[in-house]
Amino acid sequence: MKRLVSAISALLLAAAAASAQTPSLGAGYICSAQFNIDSPGYAFANGFYAGAGYKHPLTKSISLGTGLYVSCIGSSAATFLSLHRNPLASAPSLDDVAMTESYITLPVSAVYSYKFSPSLGIFAHGGMALDCCIDSRAYAKWEDGLGSTGSNGMSYFSAGSHADSYGRWDILAGAGFGLDIKKSIRLEAGCYYGLLDRSGADSINLHRAWFNVGVSYLFSSFAKNFHWNSTR
Repeated sequence: MKRLVSAISALLLAAAAASAQTPSLGAGYICSAQFNIDSPGYAFANGFYAGAGYKHPLTKSISLGTGLYVSCIGSSAATFLSLHRNPLASAPSLDDVAMTESYITLPVSAVYSYKFSPSLGIFAHGGMALDCCIDSRAYAKWEDGLGSTGSNGMSYFSAGSHADSYGRWDILAGAGFGLDIKKSIRLEAGCYYGLLDRSGADSINLHRAWFNVGVSYLFSSFAKNFHWNSTR
């Protein structure tokens, strides 16, 4: 995973440097929620994201932003199994449950920026993103109340998992805002909602939404031929 993030970052930085755009490297916290919109129930997961992005100026205050990010989340919520109609969810007593997922996200957004001073600016963005779940796993351990214990784990994308119809791909809609400090540090927050039903089942309408906060380092020297407030 670290090698993947490094390779993605290097490619984006090289492309941005060649075109005088402003690249950035960032990381932060992400809170993800899955829910069946046709019936009550949801499952939260927490984790981190990291990646690289850059912006291409269109006007003095409007730019086009994109990037590539990797996120990893995990949870001990048994509701994740129930949402997916996982057979493990029917165990008599779940004593230990865990789930992990990893995603690659490619956002494309319009960004509006406003500069208060040479060292302080704000921005807001809105757009779409392509989301790919590269790994999803669940594990459960239980006791039947009669002294017998059992455990099982599975990948949701493996054959015979009873959940191999779970969709990897999603189209997200989202928005966010942030603060640029001294042309180098960016503080940001955002939220996205998945538009596609990823369950692959007629009886479930499974969607994902997430919220993130993070910090990025801006490589403004690559954009030295542009006025600062036209490259944010």
